[in-house]
Amino acid sequence: MTIPIETGTFNWNDLISLIVGISALITAILSILLTQKVSRNSVKPLISTISRSGEKQCGMIIKNYGNGPAVITKIEFTNKVDNSVFNGFPKAFPIPSEDWKKYIFFTADKYYLSAGEEIILGIINKKHLTTKSKNKDYFDIKKEYDKFKQNVSTHIEYEDVYGNKMPAYHRSSIINLTT
Repeated sequence: MTIPIETGTFNWNDLISLIVGISALITAILSILLTQKVSRNSVKPLISTISRSGEKQCGMIIKNYGNGPAVITKIEFTNKVDNSVFNGFPKAFPIPSEDWKKYIFFTADKYYLSAGEEIILGIINKKHLTTKSKNKDYFDIKKEYDKFKQNVSTHIEYEDVYGNKMPAYHRSSIINLTT
């Protein structure tokens, strides 16, 4: 059996079909790559800390203001007076653990924080303190907290869900919001 080969004639229809097919393939690949890039950029986390110091409670939280989950890989609190480093805000602020209403120490390798969510690092609540502590008045502790927070820096390393490292968050003096 022999395959007939035409010599001397050029089939323009086949060439145009080949060019259209290759163009469609290139367009599809570029579309997929651009969609992946847009998806990665639309789920970026943005971490920030907020310090509260009001009439009813004082303390600190981490909040994710970004559009996607944050994977916190490292968090440190440094007391700038003696350069001591802590893995939990309450360890850096020396009051008994029963005086804290809520607190957390970072001992795991990773922590996940969804978009819009917050983690309470440590909260001292006036109502909780009056029932739990006989040692100090809330306003005495609040005064100590206000002085203390000026000497603590916060360093947080985190990444997005794709494993891309975000710029490290570092705050030398803590933002204060009265609540």
